[in-house]
Amino acid sequence: MKQKTMKLALMLLVAVVAFTSCSKSSKTARFLPDDAITMRIDVKQILDKSKAADNDAVKQQLAKNLEAMGKNEEAKAVLKAVAEDPAKAGIDLRQPLWVSTNADGKNALLVGELLDKDDFVKLLTALDKAPKEKDGIQYIGEGTNVIAFDDDCFVVSDGTIDDVIKKFNADTKGTMAESDDFSKLADAKGIMQVLIPMGVAQNQLTAEQKALLPNGLDMKDLSILLDLSSEKGSVTLSVEAIAKSDAWKQNIEEGKKLMRNIDGDYANYIAADGMSIFCNIDGKAYFDYLEKMGVFKNQKTIKSDQLEMAKGVLGTIDGDFTAGISKWEGFIPNACLYLKTKDKKIIEALNQLGIKSSKEMNFGEKDGTTYLAIGGEPFAEAKPAVSKSNLKGHRVYIHIGAQLAAKAIQGFCTRSQAKAAQSAVESIKSIEIYDTADTKVDFRVNMNDADKDPVETLAGIMLGQFGLN
Repeated sequence: MKQKTMKLALMLLVAVVAFTSCSKSSKTARFLPDDAITMRIDVKQILDKSKAADNDAVKQQLAKNLEAMGKNEEAKAVLKAVAEDPAKAGIDLRQPLWVSTNADGKNALLVGELLDKDDFVKLLTALDKAPKEKDGIQYIGEGTNVIAFDDDCFVVSDGTIDDVIKKFNADTKGTMAESDDFSKLADAKGIMQVLIPMGVAQNQLTAEQKALLPNGLDMKDLSILLDLSSEKGSVTLSVEAIAKSDAWKQNIEEGKKLMRNIDGDYANYIAADGMSIFCNIDGKAYFDYLEKMGVFKNQKTIKSDQLEMAKGVLGTIDGDFTAGISKWEGFIPNACLYLKTKDKKIIEALNQLGIKSSKEMNFGEKDGTTYLAIGGEPFAEAKPAVSKSNLKGHRVYIHIGAQLAAKAIQGFCTRSQAKAAQSAVESIKSIEIYDTADTKVDFRVNMNDADKDPVETLAGIMLGQFGLN
């Protein structure tokens, strides 16, 4: 049954491109708990980008496989009708599919909308057996793991039918139907989203981890929204923090003062195809913020002299922080680091700890810059260097060149892992991480093939696994 259902889903996804464009709907929101991890899947957009529906060989093979699932002539006739007209499956894939689960993967739900309940009943009967009915809800499955549905929606659940019936009959209290976060999900433009209420992580934290949280902040008042999108030559994961309390909103506002827009003072020394990180730090403000929020007070192991040293080191930082790796041979990288500083306190702190500059690890302070160089000269210009235009308007910018990253991994992993890393480099050119708003960061993967959507590439691989390309 599981294999049949998988192939059926593939066929339906390919064929749904014939439907009209996606529209918003909240029929399914009432089934989704507002305190669970929720995923939204834009099936039609994925199919459009995959171009699977343009492949006649794939469509013919899917139709053949689907018809072969029929257990008798009547079932074969139903499945053939679905192959010829996917709307006959009764599932409305113009609307997104929703998945919900708690932190440990239990109480899982898959929820979608129906186009025609009668057609859906015919499909289930052809694939398995005629649905039963209880309290006005039809279903298939025994014990746990059931598929249940009414006139509008279907629910696949790892609970019992009694558990699922309660969801059909319950009011909307405590569901996404009454959550402000649902509009964020519904308005998202990417192919897939995940909403994580951070309250689910509250019980997963150790006492030490909870101690790192600033005073007055409760995890249940914060959500994280992940939005995956793609275009020709790249795929992007956007990560957005959604604050629900004044304490979190104030914390975000104060955090904005700690990091300013990057000036790009040291971009000329950083290789464009290497690995690098750029930001601009107000060190004194950062120390004051940590102290105000009680972070140091919560760390019982920090001694007063260590706290004073940290205050001096952070307090001297006032401007760009830049670090880069240009080469990686064996276990030792060619690396450099630059900090805009007010004085030599960082160098003095290193000397107090018995760390001295050497040929292998050259560090010092020059004209308001504290620097460190390993395997090269500290102020040698890179060719080509990182462009300042990549940094403009950002408070954080990270670049990871795939070729260099693969070399770095090979020095610390098994042969099979190194082979996998090298294989990834054949498709991936680089990874960029940067802020796009006060509470939003993008993780962008740039592909070597700039003329092809990564979803199309992935779809080809997946269809191949099922012998469908």
